[in-house]
Amino acid sequence: MIFYSLRGSREAGTKYINFIAFMMALEIIIKGLYHTDKGHNFMLKLDELSNSNLTDINHLPWNMYSELLKMDPIYDLNMPHRMNCQNYAMSTRYNKPVKTGVFIFDLNNNYIMTVGGQAKTAKYFNVKTSEVVRHIRNKTIFLNKYYLKPTK
Repeated sequence: MIFYSLRGSREAGTKYINFIAFMMALEIIIKGLYHTDKGHNFMLKLDELSNSNLTDINHLPWNMYSELLKMDPIYDLNMPHRMNCQNYAMSTRYNKPVKTGVFIFDLNNNYIMTVGGQAKTAKYFNVKTSEVVRHIRNKTIFLNKYYLKPTK
């Protein structure tokens, strides 16, 4: 009820400006764009402006807001926010560059990727760990497509 009356109001008072800033921040959070550098800077700018007594709506960062809205959403808008947060955290946690583990090369010795370890490599290719270890030790072709080499 309060939100509706504030949205319909055309009076540019402090409450109305803070409400517009709140709606802008909520839109960015729902789409997950606060994980980007631009989104983070936008949220910091809104926080900085919320601590001052704004009387002019033009002081809001409209250019930054329009740039952010042009970006594709990070979150799936058909899923609950908590699920989106968990999925994003899992994807960033496990998609970090891996420094140790098993290097995977194609038959022409072109680097393809690094997997975290022998067990993770076995799980990735859906084979037994002993098979991965055997191909690493013997330096033989793995699954007729790859060479496996240890990182150390």
